[in-house]
Amino acid sequence: RAPAMTARPAGWYVALVCALLVAYWQWDIANADKNEFRARERGTVPRRALFPTFRPLRRTPRCLRLESGRTFLLEGMWGRARKFHYTMDAAMALVIALAANEAGPTAWAHFGFMVLMLVHRALRDERHCRQKYGGEWEAYLRAVPWRFVPGVW
Repeated sequence: RAPAMTARPAGWYVALVCALLVAYWQWDIANADKNEFRARERGTVPRRALFPTFRPLRRTPRCLRLESGRTFLLEGMWGRARKFHYTMDAAMALVIALAANEAGPTAWAHFGFMVLMLVHRALRDERHCRQKYGGEWEAYLRAVPWRFVPGVW
């Protein structure tokens, strides 16, 4: 038998939808900023007029220029946390788990998987960057000390 469903107030679901949209919006802005920054480095300026990105990256975004010629974006969330877009991925999975909570423990499986996978991927990426950039990576870590959540971790 399926577990009994507990009715939640409509406001609960409105709040979850709002949280999901905000998390998606922040995830999209972070990825759009990174993609636009890299495209500009290649000499192209992409035209992006998709919902929900309402603002372009600054013409001259703040970045860390390395001796090797590489650059790290320090604009927007990229200047606050190195993997903020992963945080938003996990936040979206959390909202889905909260919405499906009555389904039992399986509702949390996707969220648990996402957190484990994203932490593993972030640590793997940083290990690769430390090998690739050496001391320059340390300069980036000083510029952006937080991995997922500014001021927390």
